[in-house]
Amino acid sequence: MRLGATSYIYPADIITNARRLAGSIDDIELVIFEVEHEANLPDPETIEELVRIGADHNMTYTVHLPTDIGMADREPCVEKAIRVIRRTEGLSPHAFIVHLDGNPPNHRLDPAAWLENSLSSLEILWAEISEPEMLSVENLENHNPEMIDSILEKIKVSCFVDVGHLLETGPRSASASDQMDAQGTGGTYSRGGNRRSRATVPCAQRQARSCSKISARRP
Repeated sequence: MRLGATSYIYPADIITNARRLAGSIDDIELVIFEVEHEANLPDPETIEELVRIGADHNMTYTVHLPTDIGMADREPCVEKAIRVIRRTEGLSPHAFIVHLDGNPPNHRLDPAAWLENSLSSLEILWAEISEPEMLSVENLENHNPEMIDSILEKIKVSCFVDVGHLLETGPRSASASDQMDAQGTGGTYSRGGNRRSRATVPCAQRQARSCSKISARRP
C-alpha cells in the first residue's frame, strides 16, 4: 500500500513540504492551480531538489494542472497547462491531473459542446505527454460517471476519481463510490491497461486505481 498527500500540508513552500513529508508518504501531488505569475511555478532548481528528495525516499510525484484553463471552453488556455507539464516533466510524474470545466468553473455548457471542446483540449495536451495515460481527468461535482465514460471511450487518457466530488454529485454517484476501495479520497481509472502495475477495483463500470490526493495506493 502506498500513501499520498498534497504539496501544501504545511504552511510553507513545496521543498519544505517535500522534506517534511518524505519518509511518511510515498507520493506528493503538486498542487499548481494558477500560473498567472512565474513565481507560482517550481523553478528548475526546485525541480532538481524534488527529484533528489524523491530518489532518496523512494517517493513519486503527481501534478495537478491549473484549474483556470477552461478545458471545456471553445478557446481554452491550454498553454498554461503546457507550461506546467514542460516545467515538471523532469519529475517523471505518476499523472497530470486536469479539470474538464469551463471558465469560470461553474459555467454550465451544453453536454455535446462540453464533450467536443474537452476532447479537443485533451488532444492538444495529449501530444505534450510521452505516455498519454499519464493525462488524468478528474471528476467534478457536476460530472456524472457517464460524462467521464464518454471521454474515456474516445481518447486514451485516465481518470482521477475524487470521492468527495462523487458524493456531492448525488445518490447515483454515491452509489458508484461504494464500489471503490475505502482507502482514501481519490483514485485513477482508465479503459485499458494497468499502467505501472497498479491494482484495480471496480468504479463507474471502469477499473479504478488508487492515486494521490491524500489517498492510499497499492503497488
